[in-house]
Amino acid sequence: MDPERRLFARFEEMGIASETVEHDATATVAESAHLAETMPGSRSKSLLLEDKDGTLTLVTAVGRTKVDLKKVGEAVGARGRLSFAKPEVMEEVLGVAPGHLTPFALINDRSLRIETFVIDEALFEADPIWAHPLRNTASTGVTGEDLKRFAELHAKAFIVIGLAQG
Repeated sequence: MDPERRLFARFEEMGIASETVEHDATATVAESAHLAETMPGSRSKSLLLEDKDGTLTLVTAVGRTKVDLKKVGEAVGARGRLSFAKPEVMEEVLGVAPGHLTPFALINDRSLRIETFVIDEALFEADPIWAHPLRNTASTGVTGEDLKRFAELHAKAFIVIGLAQG
């Protein structure tokens, strides 16, 4: 079964209602800005971060948020400064290439290499929360509660914190 079909099968198993909207490829928040008019809710972005020991952290935040990496590092107990993981690591661990990263890629982390999944509390201010369904030519919306339920099942650990700088 292809990864996206496996994702939607898992949603069905978990009773997670979702809506998927097809669109042109969007690899960055700027490229997806025009979608806000037709997709109300919280549009997300995800970052895969690594500390000096190779510990991986997946972060999902509101698309327009400038994420405070120092705050994330303190919250997850990072050893040293966090940096962006290499594309090869993203593909190996989460099965997606840069521009396709999504919290739903946790379904591919079968060896639980992601130590902590960090969710921006601001995402829960509006439903649905939109993220790529493992490809950047669509967005899938789920409720905040369903995103938490998905994280409980697929993440080694997750926390919800405010991620905006300032």
